[in-house]
Amino acid sequence: MLAVALDGLRALGLTEEHIVARYNDRRLLERLLLEIGVAEANLPRAYNAVDKLGRDPDERIRERLRSEAGLDNAAIDRVFSVFRAGSLAALAHEFGGVEGIEAEIERITQFQQRLETMGFGAYVAYDASIVRGLAYYTGIVFEIFDRRGELRAICGGGRYDRLLGAVSGADLPAVGFGMGDVVLTELLRDLDLLPDTAPAVDVYLVAVSENEQPTLLRAARALRASGHSVIYALRPTSVGKQFKDADARGARRVVVLGPDEVAAGVAVVRTMGTGGEERVPLDVILSGRLEAG
Repeated sequence: MLAVALDGLRALGLTEEHIVARYNDRRLLERLLLEIGVAEANLPRAYNAVDKLGRDPDERIRERLRSEAGLDNAAIDRVFSVFRAGSLAALAHEFGGVEGIEAEIERITQFQQRLETMGFGAYVAYDASIVRGLAYYTGIVFEIFDRRGELRAICGGGRYDRLLGAVSGADLPAVGFGMGDVVLTELLRDLDLLPDTAPAVDVYLVAVSENEQPTLLRAARALRASGHSVIYALRPTSVGKQFKDADARGARRVVVLGPDEVAAGVAVVRTMGTGGEERVPLDVILSGRLEAG
């Protein structure tokens, strides 16, 4: 699942110089906290405190570990030491041989190796402080950040083996992630990687009055059915404002439906790039046969 998220971001032009995926495993996290001295009943509170490392002041986190997780100062010092260790090797050195922890370190080391085999080694880093605050996570968890550290997480997710069973009664392990479009857009814009997504508008339909609305709607349906992109004002507004809107949206052609033209069975078609106009039989437009400009 992490590979899927990274592949999607790479497709947008983001490289290992731009982003990093920091990962952890809730099973390893649990073992470490229990070994440090957190009571099992206090694990959720300890998770929440560790999740704030690097975001909240250290003293605030210490107070939470003391008052909510029931740790003394020596255990709190060890929390800061362990969860800022920076590498699996450091954890293995400190906890090697401790029942349960060594196996979890091996599990997450294999996860790292698989990512390296898939070509993502430069994109990922183990981070013992990655928790994902939601309680339903049960295995690997990850968050993707910009390398500069100027934005909040772009993406986050992981494994949740019991969530679907809790809400549906069906035991179905699952993985998933969520991505923030606002953060991602901001990063792409900052890096000048945001694609030009302005939609091409073939035809902007202008109704001079409300009486032409039925004809406009028929024309819109016919032109769209023929593959044209068509827009029009959703509320009654002046012809001048409709032309300004058409220009702002980059419309190639504007089709004007006025009372006299509709009565005569024609429409005025203006090509926006040249300003040229022609009168086109209305049945041509209503059959969707208007050529794209």
